[in-house]
Amino acid sequence: MKLKAFACAAVLSVASFAAEKNSWHFSKDISAGGVPQRARWDVDHKFDIPETGHVTFDFTCSNIEPCLHFTLHARKGSNWISYSFTPDIVSGEKKQIVITRKDWNLKELPNGKLDDWKGFEGLRFSIWRAVDKAFSVKCSLENFTVHAEPAPVIPKRIAAKLPPRANERRLAWCHRAWGMSDKASWDYTIRKLKQSGFTDVIPNMCRPGGAYYESNVLPVMPYVKEHGDQLEACLKACRKYGVKCHVWKVNWNIGKSHGHVKGFVEKMRKAGRLAVDSAGKDTRWLCPSHPDNRRTEVDAMLELAAKGVDGIHFDFIRYQWMNMCYCNVCKNAFEEKYGKVPSWPKSVILDGDSRSISDLQKKYVQFRCDNITAVVREVSEKVRREYPNVTISAAVLKRGGENDRVSMAQDWGLWCREKYLDFVCPMSYETSLPFFRRCIERAQKNAAGVKCYPGIGYSVMKPRGDKPAMLAEQVQAVRDAGFDGFTVFEYTPPTATALYNQFHE
Repeated sequence: MKLKAFACAAVLSVASFAAEKNSWHFSKDISAGGVPQRARWDVDHKFDIPETGHVTFDFTCSNIEPCLHFTLHARKGSNWISYSFTPDIVSGEKKQIVITRKDWNLKELPNGKLDDWKGFEGLRFSIWRAVDKAFSVKCSLENFTVHAEPAPVIPKRIAAKLPPRANERRLAWCHRAWGMSDKASWDYTIRKLKQSGFTDVIPNMCRPGGAYYESNVLPVMPYVKEHGDQLEACLKACRKYGVKCHVWKVNWNIGKSHGHVKGFVEKMRKAGRLAVDSAGKDTRWLCPSHPDNRRTEVDAMLELAAKGVDGIHFDFIRYQWMNMCYCNVCKNAFEEKYGKVPSWPKSVILDGDSRSISDLQKKYVQFRCDNITAVVREVSEKVRREYPNVTISAAVLKRGGENDRVSMAQDWGLWCREKYLDFVCPMSYETSLPFFRRCIERAQKNAAGVKCYPGIGYSVMKPRGDKPAMLAEQVQAVRDAGFDGFTVFEYTPPTATALYNQFHE
């Protein structure tokens, strides 16, 4: 559920530049309306990263409140590695950023790994916007230094004890369809969750290419034949311990090979059901325009609602990014609604660095949003009519508004205003407490009165030793902001231990 930063090759702009003692200063006026998604600057700089070493630089930002996060990419030839950060500072304050080798994100590399850490040639610094309004920002990266020795160890803080509150919803996403780990049963998983004072579980039971239960809509994973129906086992444990179960359905995103039955991707490719990116290459994502894909998503959600669950939970209910989909199904559907496109897909392609978009591109933004909303609306209407006791919820992006409409076609504010959902869980995964507070404040406004249980990304927090203290701070921030509950990502054995230590009475 963690989102990936997107890197393009072209330089956007350099408003101001200085290189003194490996220091750079950038400034930019950001326009309103959700574009650009980011501002970025490229600089040439040669360096190596030693095996046990780390990188440091001093960071300042003149106007940090409208920023979602910052990324630093390191370039080696045509390859990039990246580091995303949200410093725990206020505007104008200086903070030293420390990056160890293991902190760099290697997912953008061809094989997801880097054998040689020598010979880096440049840096790219990006500011990602969090708000739709216009703003100006100045940033400094000073004293960029590569250290041969390991990074200093940060002292562990003591986590505050936070007993559960009366009538508070405490939910947990569980990414594994068989429980918190390979060695844990659903009975043990739910019992441990209940002992920690949690009220609801959101178990990941299916995605387009495979279900971990007996399904007439989705392909059934071989795991079911070997170990039994996992939804049935989860529901049995939930009823035993009094925990509500909202089944997590991954929409559109096929994922890696272990997440689908053998041959599924090739079957979808032959049927023309895969999404196509701006380079004309198909992806491991289903095209949201394709009628068969939309029918399957709706039918899969309805099938889950019929299985006696407490709720159904959308995830990845969006496009992967703004560089898709441009397949022939999309072309025909778009032209049927808006007329002939002079140059497909060039005329409608979206770019995260664009300073503005044309009227045709705006129509394509709406077209993509309509495709996603149509599924949410149809599921909502049919579940409310046929299974009125089943709640409908979604894991949603943490910005809301025009930013998420343009980038990933997720208009979850509309879904709340139209009451298609009973509650939302914004993925406000942050390490920085000020950034987390701003995320949940935006989410509260976007939820438009629908119940909102902010997501706390315990499993992705850094540094590891400080995570229990950060968990306590963010739970307290949720309570202080007036929310009725929160959702923790994700329920694994380390998370289970932290939650038990934090919340059990």
